[in-house]
Amino acid sequence: MSGAAVGCAAARPGEPLVVRDPTDAEIGSQRQRYRWAVRIRWMAIAGFLVLGCVAWLAGVLRDPLPCVAAAAGATILNTFNHMALRRWQWIGPATAAAIVGDIVLLTYLVAATGGPSSPFVAMYFVQVLASAMLVRSRVALACAVAAVAALAWAILADPWSVVPDAKFVSIWSLFFLYGLGLIAYVGGYVSGQLRQREAALEEANSQLREALASLSRAHTELGGIVDRLESAERQLAQSEKMRSLGDFVAGVAHELNNPIAVVAANLEILGSGDIDGSETVEVLADCREAADRAARIVADLRQFSRGASAREWREVDLSARAGRTAELARHMFGPDVSLDLDLADVPTIRVVPEEMDQVLMNLLSNAALAVGRRGHIRLATSVRWNRDDARQEVVVRVEDDGPGVDGGVVERIFEPFFTTRGEGEGVGLGLSLSFAIVQRHGGMLRFDPSYRAGARFEIVMPVSAG
Repeated sequence: MSGAAVGCAAARPGEPLVVRDPTDAEIGSQRQRYRWAVRIRWMAIAGFLVLGCVAWLAGVLRDPLPCVAAAAGATILNTFNHMALRRWQWIGPATAAAIVGDIVLLTYLVAATGGPSSPFVAMYFVQVLASAMLVRSRVALACAVAAVAALAWAILADPWSVVPDAKFVSIWSLFFLYGLGLIAYVGGYVSGQLRQREAALEEANSQLREALASLSRAHTELGGIVDRLESAERQLAQSEKMRSLGDFVAGVAHELNNPIAVVAANLEILGSGDIDGSETVEVLADCREAADRAARIVADLRQFSRGASAREWREVDLSARAGRTAELARHMFGPDVSLDLDLADVPTIRVVPEEMDQVLMNLLSNAALAVGRRGHIRLATSVRWNRDDARQEVVVRVEDDGPGVDGGVVERIFEPFFTTRGEGEGVGLGLSLSFAIVQRHGGMLRFDPSYRAGARFEIVMPVSAG
């Protein structure tokens, strides 16, 4: 016989009864109750054997033999019960044998040590309460009835009984049975409440496990979505960079024309033969300087347009990067636009240089569009101490004296695809992508609404970023 019980699902009238196997949690709870029953029986055997010996030594009990015999019999039964529990086999017969054996041995012990006046009467309460809480209340009531009946018969059948009066034994048995019945009822009620709590807790745990499994699946799906979003963001960033690059390619070509024109003019002078040796050296020096300037422009343009997929993090001087990007962006400014550079000596920070170049170029491009053909733009860097985070920060400011930003637009200024430009002038990704890039570097890009002279954007980068 196995210890696994069979459960039945509740069925409505007219529906077939569904028999189900017990869950692992139910089997675990059943094992736990049987385990406690065995432990309590071991405690009762040891405790009452010691107390019986103390009572014999004190002269309260005439003979210790009944205590020893009852303890030996209970030990044999509980050993069998313990072995069945460890193997989880023959649980039913072992439990039934232990309960019946408890009643027989306890009745023998009480009848042999004074009957109703025996101190071992208290063991009945322990036996009934343990049966009610760890087995079933019906089993506990049956034990109570059987115990009282067996005890009454043992007392009345014993010719040496100290209480031979049948009426006394009957009344005493009724009171004793009523007391044991109350204990069985209370124990069964408490046990039922505990089992309901266990069932509710197991149901809650099951729901929690399902929720965790669902959350894990959602997390996996979200991870895939995030990967796709990051890929799309990189593609959008590269697309926006290429669009911006297309906007100022014409200006870069104009910048290249200047040194090329110098070289061409000097070549004409050299070809005329109208200059002496010292003048030839000066003309060649001018050509070399013009060629170097053209090479720098091409190198800057190539570095700026490099794909973002490289994502090589390096320690850079943000002031130097800002100055180089400003030189590359000068062609975007109108003829009467002045650019002031206030670049401080700042600590190096760890960034992806090409991405920071893109952010700076976007801010300068926006400033150039804001001021139009006439105005003032300022690019400044500084270092400050953040008291809240106890760290240094590098701050880059791009200011212009254009019309500024309307109050209703400020909240949406970093929103993707939001733009105040006319149709065909932009898709509204420059600031949103710049915001994402700075945030990915551990910094912050913000618009300063307190700046009333136009518009001011700030890049704040912690020195420990990256």
